[in-house]
Amino acid sequence: MVQRETVHVEVNDAVIAAGDLSAIMHLISWVANIYDGPIAYEKSLESLSRPQRLLFAVRWYVYEVENGGHRQFFSNSTGIVWMDAIEGLKELDIQRGANILRIAAERTGGTPSLDPTRTRGLKSTVKGNETSSSIGSQRRLVEVSPIGGE
Repeated sequence: MVQRETVHVEVNDAVIAAGDLSAIMHLISWVANIYDGPIAYEKSLESLSRPQRLLFAVRWYVYEVENGGHRQFFSNSTGIVWMDAIEGLKELDIQRGANILRIAAERTGGTPSLDPTRTRGLKSTVKGNETSSSIGSQRRLVEVSPIGGE
């Protein structure tokens, strides 16, 4: 049996001022459960604020798309965050990114599955990279185009 220990961590002004997003995201990643379906995901996020939840989703979305594109994002367990990622991108005023994710989600055949046991294939090709200064110079949002480049 795995023993768990409750650790209280304060994300205060000093932590935020340090500007180390990875330190904050690391803490959230220990809490969030993206592996066991939507009920476990929702339950695991109960202790997070709404901004923390949305930032977590946007971070996973950007990481997965940068690493392997929308196909990877939807086919991995991280695809469970797609709705939160859309909301997070809108909150960050990255409307173009939210639209790209919405279109990619539609191209999975409707609403992407939140069930981690099912493959979430993306029925489109990936075309082009566009740098988004809203996310940072090292982050690119990948645009999707219909099969055949139409």
